[in-house]
Parts: sequence; C-alpha cells; structure tokens
Amino acid sequence: MKSLLCACIISYCAIASSGCGSSAAGKALLGSYSVMITSMGKTDPDVMTVSPAVDGNLLLSFAAGVTTDVGAPNAGGLRANLSDSSKVSLDSQPVHIDHSTGSVTGTVTGDGVLNGDGSCDVTLHFTSEAGVGSPQDYEITGSKE
Repeated sequence: MKSLLCACIISYCAIASSGCGSSAAGKALLGSYSVMITSMGKTDPDVMTVSPAVDGNLLLSFAAGVTTDVGAPNAGGLRANLSDSSKVSLDSQPVHIDHSTGSVTGTVTGDGVLNGDGSCDVTLHFTSEAGVGSPQDYEITGSKE
C-alpha cells in the first residue's frame, strides 16, 4: 500500500511538473501522436492525444474511432496508469470503437508503452458489452507529431 502511494505521488509529480518546463518523463509523453489502429488484419489511421488526468493518470483521447461514455468517469478519453516512466496500463472502462472491422461497444483494458523518444505501442483488449464473441485486440502504434 505504501509503495503504491509512493508510485502515485511520483507519477503525479512527473506529470504536474511537465507544465513547469521540467524535463520530467511525463512531459516527454504528453502531446499528439499519429497512430495506426490495427485489428483483425485491418488498419485505420488516427490521432491519439496524451494529456494529464486526475490522480496522476494519463488521458488517451482520439480524434476518431475510440470514444468513451459522456458523463462516465472517463468521458474525455481512456484513463491510463503510468509506471516505470513509459509503461501504461488501462483498467477496465467503457468504450465505443468505430474501426474498419466494425462498430462495437463494450469495455476495454490495455497495456503498452509510451516512450520518451516519441514512439508508442499500446494494445487495447476489448470485450463486447453483451459478453458474446471473442475478445478483440486493437494495437495502437505510431509516433509523436
């Protein structure tokens, strides 16, 4: 519990200091990324914006293709936890994905990296809201604009 609190405080400080001209790792991760979202052999282009969120988390929002519920805790985008200065993980949260593979609504978890060099590789693990069908992965890769 104590180590979790320390990790949250360190993440919060890294992100909060990004607005102060600091060279903290959090600052290097913030911004817009030109990404490709790939699933089931099909790829769609998109723009993913990484911004600070409450509780030291990051907010991943998309120009098109990935939206969240209005009024939900993640209304502005997907909430991601940052650890080890580049690893991100997403706890289960509601999502709507409109991709060339189809339009789906359900929940998503995820994991991956946002690197200080501007590259990203994040995988979203989607499950339909009805719980039918196989889970579907969406791989998000790209680089900072």
